[in-house]
Amino acid sequence: MKWNLLLYEEKALAKEGQLHSWEKDEAVQRGISCGTWSGALSEQIIKETCARHSTAPENLLIIVTTRSEWKLARHLGIAALPYAPAAEAQGGVFFEDAWIVVEGFAEVDYDFFLKCYERSHNLPWEILRTKRCHLRELTLADLDDLFLLYEKPGVTRYMEGLYERKEEEDYQRAYIEHMYRYYGYGMWLVCTNGDDRVIGRAGLEHREYHGQFELEMGYLIAPDEQNKGYATEICRAIIEYARDNLDFPAINCLIHKDNHASRKLAIRLGFTFLEKMMEHGQEMERYIYCF
Repeated sequence: MKWNLLLYEEKALAKEGQLHSWEKDEAVQRGISCGTWSGALSEQIIKETCARHSTAPENLLIIVTTRSEWKLARHLGIAALPYAPAAEAQGGVFFEDAWIVVEGFAEVDYDFFLKCYERSHNLPWEILRTKRCHLRELTLADLDDLFLLYEKPGVTRYMEGLYERKEEEDYQRAYIEHMYRYYGYGMWLVCTNGDDRVIGRAGLEHREYHGQFELEMGYLIAPDEQNKGYATEICRAIIEYARDNLDFPAINCLIHKDNHASRKLAIRLGFTFLEKMMEHGQEMERYIYCF
């Protein structure tokens, strides 16, 4: 399963010059074919278009403009991106359970289309990539690796462990649906490049500080992978990601008072001490990084 074909109704998007420019430029560079149809979308049109471009329907992303097109794509299990210009959106065009609806294509690029395709098929997003590893969303298929990670000696010394298997599965299913899909970020898996081997978790979540929700960074590296610079590498990348993509003025780190390694890392990354706090009966130190 790999996205390689974009399909849209010719007349409905005739005025979207940015889309046509993208089609002639980045789509060609990325090896993405583009096709159009006229009139009412049907399963036959989809089959014929896929055959013409030598691909399968599961590799297709359709830009839909009506509820009937949206329902057809969902019925066939095909990735779909709803499009409704501002005037139409205000008029009540509704796409049930759509995680996003675009009003135009000025800011749209390959990565955006790819993320829409992946969301439609419940595929995990790769969030960022560093020299040695990458961060991606967790899936339920990763639970075995997650439990192996948390079973390693010392992992839960300064953090909470996992629930029992069934409860953890339910928790992660809800987390994927609500945190990843709604906010687009959360706690991700740290994987080595090449073999996708899970060596930790890291990411961004919300925490309430004095009645206000703020962004907080957390990380965990497997004990047998520590002292190799992975934590510094991924945390720096997360800070850059948050600065460039999220609308927050700062990032927080909440560190157990006895976690000297995390304190040193936070300071090395540019965090400054802000205050001491009690969390679940534990004395913690709050550090902050302002953009």
